[in-house]
Amino acid sequence: MGDACDILRSCTQIKELTTDVRPPLEDGIYTIDPDGDDGVQEPFRVYCDLTTDGGGWTLVWSNLRGGTHKPVTNLGWEMAISTEPRFNGTLGPDLEAFNYYLGLEHWERLGDEIRYDWANDYGSPIDQRFYADYDLDA
Repeated sequence: MGDACDILRSCTQIKELTTDVRPPLEDGIYTIDPDGDDGVQEPFRVYCDLTTDGGGWTLVWSNLRGGTHKPVTNLGWEMAISTEPRFNGTLGPDLEAFNYYLGLEHWERLGDEIRYDWANDYGSPIDQRFYADYDLDA
């Protein structure tokens, strides 16, 4: 990965450049800089899922029914756009143990060639899972 202080551009790049790291990196909070070292925008912290479906995912919003103290419940529109990442709960592999929200302006910074997945996992007793993929370049 180069210098220990390198900040990579995305969770995908973190996953790709650390594939051979042992032990492997875990899901968690990482700092990314989508426009790179020469860009004008500051790096920001995100939750990277490095294991699900091959890893490299950037979580932009988690608002599961089992969570508490939801980070976006009372946000007005302006705050929903500009807010820095908000975390509540205990970060870890159990997505119901925490809630997370990344302001909408950061979503745009993640890049032009992004696939957005929307997943609803209702778990038991409903036991249904729904996905929707969005390709914004299509």
